[in-house]
This record gives sequence, structure tokens and C-alpha cells, in this order.
Amino acid sequence: MQRDWEAPVPLRFIKQLILTIMAPSTTLNLIKNSFETWYNRNVAKDSPVSVVINYSDMQVLSIKAYHTVTINVNIVGIQKCMSYTKSLIKIQENYNHGVTSEEEAKENLTMKLLEHLYSYQA
Repeated sequence: MQRDWEAPVPLRFIKQLILTIMAPSTTLNLIKNSFETWYNRNVAKDSPVSVVINYSDMQVLSIKAYHTVTINVNIVGIQKCMSYTKSLIKIQENYNHGVTSEEEAKENLTMKLLEHLYSYQA
């Protein structure tokens, strides 16, 4: 009797780990943490900030199949005992919900965010 090959437990665990790491929400967390570290070392220096990445998917057009996805990158900090928020990057894109899934739209927008951050000038 021939059995289908099944990966050993460690390999299945690694595959699941890779799939988990590549999830868009986890990717956004990695981007947030990396950008926050870079920003605090190179720009904020004496007054560290927190970086917040907001993702939204809204149906704002009159045609229900079209959605607008947005990623906002903001910094939140405290200066002179007062909090402030500053928007650094805003990327917005429309997609057809019947053709593209929400996850695919989020992945595409995440790649565009990486392109923007690669060329970011503070």
C-alpha cells in the first residue's frame, strides 16, 4: 500500500510558521516595529514616538463591488506634556471586490507601503 507523503512534524510547523509570518497583519506589525525603531534613532532621537499603522477597507463608491482600501502611517508622541499625532504616509486604492479579495488588496497595499517607506525622506 502506497501512502501519500506527509511532511514530518517539524517541517509542517515551519511551513505554518512561514504562512503565519507572511500574513499581511503580521507583515504590517513587522513594518511598524522596524519603522518605529528607525524613526526613533534617526529623526525623533530625544523624544521617542510610537508608530501606528491603520488599515481600512470601506465601500464608499456607489457601485457596491468597488471598495477603497487605505493604509495610514502616523506617529504619536508627547512633547511638553502634550500628546500629538502626525500623519506621515497615506496610501489609498480602489479595488473590485468581485475580482480581488480583501486579503489580496491588503497585500498589494502593503507592498506599496514598503515602496514608500524605502524612499521615505524625513
